[in-house]
Amino acid sequence: MRPEPQERLVFGQVVEGLVKHGLKGRLTPALRARLRAEGLDVERPILPAYPVELWRRCLHAIVDLDAPELGREEAFRQLGARMVDGMGETLVGKALFSLLRLIGPRRLVQRLPRDLASSDNYTNATLTELGPTEYRLWMNSNPRLPGYAESLLASMLRLGGAKDPKVEVTRQTDTETEYLLRWT
Repeated sequence: MRPEPQERLVFGQVVEGLVKHGLKGRLTPALRARLRAEGLDVERPILPAYPVELWRRCLHAIVDLDAPELGREEAFRQLGARMVDGMGETLVGKALFSLLRLIGPRRLVQRLPRDLASSDNYTNATLTELGPTEYRLWMNSNPRLPGYAESLLASMLRLGGAKDPKVEVTRQTDTETEYLLRWT
């Protein structure tokens, strides 16, 4: 397990994945201005890392301005799927996703703790196998983005070839979340 950093940071490749690729064609002038007000200027080069609270505010801003007609949970679910699609367009994502498509859902899930930790400086995750297509994933964070992480994880499973992936939160506190991952 990694020690808790002084400041939790999200790495630039995550920001690039969503903002430059996942939201391509959806960055209206109003959304650009709102992101700039939150501390993310999409007109400037992506920084190596961003404070996690700034990134969380940006995700809320995107949901507020990009999908106001949707309920928050559905908007965050769509954003989680866009994040995975966008990450697949980054230099790092293209290489990683090529591998993930080949190894199948079971091996993909077994890699999740390591792959999730590569997106920031704080994530610790543990995986417990409950059956060949059922796992419990514990993480040392609570994203406070309803539906986002569930959609992101289900999209990853789908990428690995899982049929009908289901991800649900089974336990959550202010500092940790446990998910149940299943597929057929």
